[in-house]
Amino acid sequence: MKQVSLGKSLSIFFAISIVLPLIVISIFAMSYSTSFLSELSKQNNLQIADSLKISVERFFTEPENDLGLLRDLLMFEDISNSDVTLNENIFEIYHNNQDKFHHYQIVNPEGFSIYSYPENYANVGFDLSASEYYKALKSGQDKYWSQTYVDRRFGQTSIDFALPLRDHILVGTIQLESLNQVLNAIIQEHDLIIGITDNTGTYILHSNYRNVEQRITDPYVNRRSLNYDIVTFYNNDYYGTNIQSNYQGWNIVLYEDISHLRDTTVRFSIILTLIIFVFTGLVILMGNK
Repeated sequence: MKQVSLGKSLSIFFAISIVLPLIVISIFAMSYSTSFLSELSKQNNLQIADSLKISVERFFTEPENDLGLLRDLLMFEDISNSDVTLNENIFEIYHNNQDKFHHYQIVNPEGFSIYSYPENYANVGFDLSASEYYKALKSGQDKYWSQTYVDRRFGQTSIDFALPLRDHILVGTIQLESLNQVLNAIIQEHDLIIGITDNTGTYILHSNYRNVEQRITDPYVNRRSLNYDIVTFYNNDYYGTNIQSNYQGWNIVLYEDISHLRDTTVRFSIILTLIIFVFTGLVILMGNK
């Protein structure tokens, strides 16, 4: 009967003492990999949502300052009668040096639009006394952002910013499609469904802009808070995340396909398994020498 040499016995013992702990550790690592990767993905999505929230709030800071500058330039213009003739250069120069407002109008104390720029966007003669901004500024507010609405003339989701101009009102209109530049930078880097909703839950921006055009309401905003929770819509499962902006109660919403985390976990497990096999093979080879 062949006797096992002391050297081989030690090699086998060495192999077992290395491989067994490695296998045990690997099993525990794979068990906790899903929760670890889930938390990592959760924090990543929260960071993306927070970054978008900051970008949106900054987006609306600039127009406030810009329209204030235009108001200052118009302070000495004659807007006292219904047949207003303003220096077109003021609007032209201002308009060409900003990238937010789509068009502007001046509303008289009675609530009628008496001037519009550019002219082909004219609302002149319209009674706007029922508008949000007219009521707000007439009640004493020093500035006002309207709710979002669909501008039927252009088929665009829009928002108005209004400032008092002596006893008149200066209004600038922003088409929210211009916010896409903020969203597109994030979409290009991350495979996520991303949207911004107003305080009613209606999309005002979305990675699929058709949802904005059709005034789709988010299925979960205003119904529950999403903290990387599993939700279902369109027959698919997603990890949902939402945070509220300081701007008018808008919400930033992100949906990550549940398969992303599953695929990442599978890749992690495969890499871990390969490491186990490589180390086991090396230990066996060393033990046979």
